[in-house]
Amino acid sequence: MAECDDVPGSNTFVFDCTCLFDNGAADPQDLSCPVGTTCCWNMPCEKWTNELQCVRGGGGSFDDVGVATPHHCAWNADAETCACTPPLVRSNYTILDFVVDSGIALNAPFDCRCPFTTDEQWLRLDVCNPPGVSKLGIKLNFAKPSLDSIGLKGTLAVPAGFSAGGATLEVSIGGVVKTFTLDAKGKATVGTDKAQLTVKAKKGVVAAQDAKLSVKLTKGSFASSLVDEGLVDAIVADVAVTMPVEIKLNGTMYASAQPQTYKAKAGKTGSAK
Repeated sequence: MAECDDVPGSNTFVFDCTCLFDNGAADPQDLSCPVGTTCCWNMPCEKWTNELQCVRGGGGSFDDVGVATPHHCAWNADAETCACTPPLVRSNYTILDFVVDSGIALNAPFDCRCPFTTDEQWLRLDVCNPPGVSKLGIKLNFAKPSLDSIGLKGTLAVPAGFSAGGATLEVSIGGVVKTFTLDAKGKATVGTDKAQLTVKAKKGVVAAQDAKLSVKLTKGSFASSLVDEGLVDAIVADVAVTMPVEIKLNGTMYASAQPQTYKAKAGKTGSAK
């Protein structure tokens, strides 16, 4: 906050501090924080238009001879653009880093992209790239355990120039983990499991985009991995559960906690959607 323009017209480095607060609202002046969420201070790298702003805006610095040390934002001289530089967050935080003497939990640190998660979820997931999950369905067969299935549809943010061929896609849904190697069309099949990442190109050029993702796991034994998430073999009627979805694409992690509704008949079937 040291360089915020608290005096209009003073021409400080960051002219409007409200632009740094990201609560997901369309209105940049909306500083509200939804109940039950953690709102993050966000460094929007794409807003900086030169190297000085980019490096300083991302929390980096210049030494005495003008050599830049980027932190969260890095300047691309060829493209003349400012973008996030990995890693987006450091990996050794503990919950004590976010608690002050009063016992009030603080917000997550500066970052390029930040989902709305609780402190505990954020610390466990160690990511700030939520996937866009549009549909998640789980079907368990307690009578025939080898006939469980999981289906997921959504999107993943992929960078410009991304190539699907040979990309590694690791999917973890509530502890059920599957790994795929995509072909040039973004498709992969391992046994009865299938995955597809649809990346669009215009005249052979891939722009940064939200690529459609589809994952279908069939004829599996998933029930034991999902007990911790509340998908139990018992009589259950429309109980709210939370399903962790963690996806790693070529080493980049995307994660979210998906709300689900679970119902089951003991010894027969269970389903969450």
